[in-house]
Amino acid sequence: MSSMQYGLISRVDSNAMEECFDNIAISFANEPIKYTEIGLYNGRTASGVKEYFVSKNYPYEITGIDNCMLGEKLVFFPDEARLIDGSSIELYNRIEDNSQHFVLVDGNHSFPYVVADFFCYKDKIKKGGYICFHDASPQTQWKGWQHVGDKDDPDMTIAVMKALEKIGLVGENNNREWLGFDLVCHVWDEDNEGCGVIIFQKKY
Repeated sequence: MSSMQYGLISRVDSNAMEECFDNIAISFANEPIKYTEIGLYNGRTASGVKEYFVSKNYPYEITGIDNCMLGEKLVFFPDEARLIDGSSIELYNRIEDNSQHFVLVDGNHSFPYVVADFFCYKDKIKKGGYICFHDASPQTQWKGWQHVGDKDDPDMTIAVMKALEKIGLVGENNNREWLGFDLVCHVWDEDNEGCGVIIFQKKY
């Protein structure tokens, strides 16, 4: 694994992502890796992903989706990458179905947005590709109002794991087989409060 910086994503998290990138490069050897990131903040994660692809000589196409609702500036977002300016749940059809190898969901982490992002983007992923949710560690859940809905409603804080359980991707009674996804990994850095990724691979 590399030592590259991926913005707010911890080294533990990026190691898991890089393993998926390497698997994509093998499984889709004749294709550029198509990577979509929902929620860009300042663009540093996308920049780190680009640096990793370049370091491994992987051809790539990067797409970022963000409405910059908090006024953040995409100062690190790669110049050659495609930017979709707006809400991920409104502009999802700007991405073709069955076109992406890896989708990182790192935008609004409230319960309704995570649910919506999964169902909006699951068909965008190629068979054998991956969907990854950030801020999936136990210590991040129920923290930080996500600037939508009622400030006193816990579902409007970071509620990634509740959303994934409701969808049926996690939990004792999960429906991953029916949904067509396998759980690849769920990792986080115990010493990093804002972290954790859970990654699923699309089976069909």
